[in-house]
Amino acid sequence: MEYVDRRLRHEARIRSAHHTVLVELSEAPGRRLRMTELAACAQMSPSGLSHVVDRLQSFGWVRREACATDRRGQVAVLTDGGLDALARAEPVHIDAIRRVFCGRLTAEQQRELWAIMEELGRGVRSVTAATTAAATEGG
Repeated sequence: MEYVDRRLRHEARIRSAHHTVLVELSEAPGRRLRMTELAACAQMSPSGLSHVVDRLQSFGWVRREACATDRRGQVAVLTDGGLDALARAEPVHIDAIRRVFCGRLTAEQQRELWAIMEELGRGVRSVTAATTAAATEGG
């Protein structure tokens, strides 16, 4: 995915990891996620996510808030500025993904791939939710 990252950095002035975090937050209820859940969704280590969120915070794209249900926890919240940054980056990201993947597949293969990706996404969300619930109950 070096090509996608390069396109995002040069054309949208955003790193791929930053884009991933912004996408995850944009799709979350209230545009907010606990840091532990966001790390799992973005497939990052907690410390790696913390560095990314620090950087996004310095741009004004994300803010941290204390978790209402766990004073040790933190919540990352997507700001309007972050949503704007994501909107500017998304056309570049979509075009790069299409060039890498979709341009090589027939329409039927694209439909099959979409169905597979949706199913895998449901699996990831299910495991993430179960892991987060278990961590919350255990802590």
